[in-house]
Amino acid sequence: MGTEIENDSLSEATNALVYMAVGVNSNFKIPIAYFLINSLSGREKANIVRESLIKLDEVGVIVVSVTCDGPASHFTMMSELGCEIKDIENIKPWFIHPSKPDEVVFFLLDACHMLKLMRN
Repeated sequence: MGTEIENDSLSEATNALVYMAVGVNSNFKIPIAYFLINSLSGREKANIVRESLIKLDEVGVIVVSVTCDGPASHFTMMSELGCEIKDIENIKPWFIHPSKPDEVVFFLLDACHMLKLMRN
């Protein structure tokens, strides 16, 4: 649904990708977008993050960070957005906000999910 393709050539969705806004100074958590997917590349996820940041900025939400777990596509997404985390000598865990060139958004890897990945 929503692809404007008039046939069944796309594979059936097996996952739900959910983007949430979580308050830093107040207690709220609200989904801002969801996608029923089979898979997405890091480049596609980076585009969704950019669009989400633009839409949130349009309604006055200040975004200070993006948090995710650690599959390979998320590391690609981080690189697409402008972060550098593979070269430890030149680490850059932030990227320029797409709507505000004078502000940065930090990228955080969720510690609980990263520990679970190491365990498994």
